Order: sequence, then structure tokens, then C-alpha cells
Amino acid sequence: MKTSFLTNHHQDHSTKRGSSFRHKGIFSILCGVALGLFTISHAQAQFSLGGAANYNVLQSGNGGNVTMINATNTGNIGVGSQNDLTPQLILTGSSENGNVDFASAAIVSSTASTITGTTSSNVAAVNSAFATLSALSTSLGAIGGTSLSISLSGGASQTILAGNGVLSDGNRVFDVSSSGFNFNGYSTLIIDGQNLGNSVVLNFKGFANWGLGAGRINLIGGLTPDQVLWNTTGSGVYTGLNSYAFGAGTAQPDYSFSGVFLNPLGQIDVYDTILHGRLYGGNDSILINNSKVDAIPEPSTYALLGIGLIGVFILHRRSRKAQTQSDDETIGDAKDVIKVPSPAEPKRRKTVLRHCWM
Repeated sequence: MKTSFLTNHHQDHSTKRGSSFRHKGIFSILCGVALGLFTISHAQAQFSLGGAANYNVLQSGNGGNVTMINATNTGNIGVGSQNDLTPQLILTGSSENGNVDFASAAIVSSTASTITGTTSSNVAAVNSAFATLSALSTSLGAIGGTSLSISLSGGASQTILAGNGVLSDGNRVFDVSSSGFNFNGYSTLIIDGQNLGNSVVLNFKGFANWGLGAGRINLIGGLTPDQVLWNTTGSGVYTGLNSYAFGAGTAQPDYSFSGVFLNPLGQIDVYDTILHGRLYGGNDSILINNSKVDAIPEPSTYALLGIGLIGVFILHRRSRKAQTQSDDETIGDAKDVIKVPSPAEPKRRKTVLRHCWM
């Protein structure tokens, strides 16, 4: 029976060693996940959105309103004010799941709609955020990028390799050709970052208007929506998005667009679309109709998630270590009684041995 006790004690320590190896393995995995998330948080787009990163819908306020009809927005909205104009946020059957900031007086027209966040007036950061975007659009538009032709229809697919773009300050820049531009017919455009750690800029120069029709945009190779900028230059250019994710008889729920759509001097309309990204429009209105716009997690969110995972593991490990030390002390005390029995107390010795060996 004494042998049984020693065998069980050896098995307990073997089990603890195995558990220790498993914990180390789990710790390594969590560290890898945290490092990956931390890397993502620091590998965001090389171009800077500045204060505009606080909004996923932002309008300059220099003409028109922000209108949502049967739509959902899961981020913040910023409504600017230029030339003493007072644009409105017009909601009809829609949900704004975020805050709404106005650069001037807050004017909201709401019918059967909800705003879950706060609505604020005279937020100076809105106008300054849009000024940053305007300067960004101009500077990136001035770069001579790689000429890119996009002509998709009839379910076709095209892949853009980031490495083919002109490298400028960490951005891979392309100039989209207006000649023959086409995107519809349930087609797929794939943008491959090739794990280069660069952002991708698609400049639309010399367009009277342009749009993305029925289809989807897939980002691969390490790209996030905040690393792809659809940059429209020129005044009065119309941009239309319609992925056909919604709509009677034509709905394709897996069809969506991704990226930051910037048109600082024109109008943006979104119909029947799921957009993973941001809408930044300028001198005219922004219309979001029967669509859903998803917020992009801030870089700090990734970093905090990684730190949280490590923290949970450390707390768990300390708790396990404290329990193990307590168990070891109990076993050690029992072994001491067995090895050094008291000759003056034979009855007590037999009782202790009986309890330890049984």
C-alpha cells in the first residue's frame, strides 16, 4: 500500500508536468494571437485619416444633407458646416448605432428611427477632420500611380496585386483608367495586399461619375478596409455604390464592398449595399438607402484585446500555481509524518499511516 501511495504521488507530479506543458502551449498560442492583433493595430493604413477615423460617415456640410432610408450605420456620423450652411441628418426607418456630431447646430429629422448614441452641436473637430481628408485626397491624387483598368461584368473576377502599385510613403498607388471602366454583373474584385504591410490607394481622376454595381470586393493578403482608399478627385463627381446585397428578387447577401470611399468635392449614394468601411463625402449629399454600413475597429481595440488575452491567462496561471503549492505542502507534510514517525505515539502513527496509505 505504501507503493501505491508513491505511485500515485509520482502520477500527480507527472500530471502536473503535463499540465504545465499544456499551459505553456496555450500561453504560446495566446502570445501569438496577441502579437498578431498588436501587429494589425500597428499595420494600419499608411495614409492617416486623422480625426476622421472617429467617424465612418462624414460629410463636409458644404451642400446637401446626410440621409438614411431603411438603413443601419454601426459607427459615428459627423456632419460638417461650410460657408455658414446648416446641413441636416435625415433618418427614415433607420438605425444610427453611434454618436452624431454636428459642426454647427444639431438638426435631426427622424421618422420611425433610432439613435443609440449622443447628438452633439458645435463640435469643431468635425470640420478639422474633413479638412484633413481634403488634403489627403489632394496629396494622394497628385501621385502618378500605376495605370489600372477595371472592366468586370457577367460574373467575372479580377485581382489587383498591391505590389504592382507605385510605392509612395508606404502606399501602393494606382490610377484607375476612366476608359472602359465597368463593374457590375455580379462580378468579384479581389485586392491582394500580398502581406507587404502597405495600404492600397485607387485614384479616380478625370471621372465625371463612377460606380460599383452588382458584385463584391474581397480583401486578402493582410489588408483591412482601413488600408484601401477609393479616392475621387475633381469637383462635382458622382460616386454610386450598389452591391445588390438587398432588394426583392435580386438580393445577394454575401455581396459587399470594402474600403474607405472618399469623394471630398462630390456626392456619394449607396443603395442595397453592405459596406465594410467608411463614407466620406463633400460638396453634396450622402445618401444611404436600404443599406448597412459597418464600423471598422480602431487600432487600439486590437491591442487591448491582445493584452486582455494575456492578462486572463496570467491570472489563471497564478491561481493554478497557488493551488499547486498548497497541494504540494499538504503532500510534503504527509510524507514527513511517514518518514519520521514518533516512537512515543505508536497509536497515532498507525492512524496517520492508515489515512495516508488508504
